[in-house]
Amino acid sequence: MSRIRRKRGTLAAARMLASVVSVYCRQIGLATVTRPGASFTLNGERLRYLRHWHATTFLNERTIELPVVAAELRRARPERLLEIGNVLNYYLSYPHVVVDKYEVTPGVLNEDVVEFCSAESFDMIVSISTIEHVGWDETPKDPDKTIRAVGHLRSLLSPAGRLVCTMPLGYNLHLDAHLASGRLPFDEVRYLKRVSARNEWQEVRAEDVRGAAYGHPYMHANVVAVGFASGPCRDR
Repeated sequence: MSRIRRKRGTLAAARMLASVVSVYCRQIGLATVTRPGASFTLNGERLRYLRHWHATTFLNERTIELPVVAAELRRARPERLLEIGNVLNYYLSYPHVVVDKYEVTPGVLNEDVVEFCSAESFDMIVSISTIEHVGWDETPKDPDKTIRAVGHLRSLLSPAGRLVCTMPLGYNLHLDAHLASGRLPFDEVRYLKRVSARNEWQEVRAEDVRGAAYGHPYMHANVVAVGFASGPCRDR
């Protein structure tokens, strides 16, 4: 807003701010009327949307990402859990190791995902809307770093371990291309697409998400890819 104020004046900046607030309030109004207990389905499993005021999950992709990861945790109950990107701590209590390159918070390891090492393997590794930043929000950009990151995370899994990553499409174009071509070393990728202003989501096929945009037609992510992998990488 300060840049707009310098270039176009205080009135223009005020109008822009009012427009943004209006859109945001409208989104809140629409999202919060979603009926309590509403749910979505992923791979045949019905999960309830998460409605939480932290990061206003009812406005964005967090509403589906957290339930997907929480369901995996309930099933596996991992003794050793690693998270890439500090997200879970804001929503649930589960003892785990957190690696986040940028967020300076007590208990969080500020290391690059491709450089993190551990003497012990992990029963589960999760990452919520973080992998898309790898190699993209860095200088210089590294188009293939997401491939190395996912491969490295798999190397940290125990033989029966499980990797679960949620990644919005339309943000990191290199990541989108790697998902489309199958270069990311996941065993399986499923897609959830936002289908309404009320932040409702449906599972769709890979061919239905080609060219997905971030921030259009709805705010934030419009498609989320969920990547699954079991155990260290095998020959692909």
